[in-house]
Amino acid sequence: MPRTAGRHRTTTGSGPAACLADEANVEGRLECAGLEIRSYRDSGQAWPPELPTRDQRPTILTTTTIRKLPFATIIADLRREKARVHRDFIDFLAVQPGYESEADQAKLRRLRPVGSRRASASAEVAEVYRQAWEDGRPPTRAVAEHFVISQSAAAKRVSRARQVGYLPTTTRGKPGVRREEGAATTEGDGAR
Repeated sequence: MPRTAGRHRTTTGSGPAACLADEANVEGRLECAGLEIRSYRDSGQAWPPELPTRDQRPTILTTTTIRKLPFATIIADLRREKARVHRDFIDFLAVQPGYESEADQAKLRRLRPVGSRRASASAEVAEVYRQAWEDGRPPTRAVAEHFVISQSAAAKRVSRARQVGYLPTTTRGKPGVRREEGAATTEGDGAR
């Protein structure tokens, strides 16, 4: 299985974690089929340098820490990093002496990811949305104000960001639940 590696800081501020995603070919496209999260690196392994080795007291990944991890964001971050590396490699090839002909340049253009501009716009929408959510402000309204667009257009952009994986899916009319760490879940939490 292809493996995409990246780094993600936990939302609890407990420290960095290395994230490795295993991908599987599902109907012609690569989809996440597994995820490994560690707060340490193996002895003798240089990457990622900010993580301690297993014998250097790594951060403990408690169940509370793991529950708070934004898995959709982690996967989206890993996909963006993989796409960036792919684009950088194509850019590197485009300036090499063996790829000067117009036919070679056309082949390289076809290898570029389609929709990278739309993906970066969706990433910005997700960032504005997440920040507003964390600040306790209406997130879709914050997107509308940030991009100077209507509420309806903002809702469509948020929906598109969800479709491409930059935001987690939700149930209509049931926003995510804000709870303090260690607070017990009660029946009806999050329902309106």
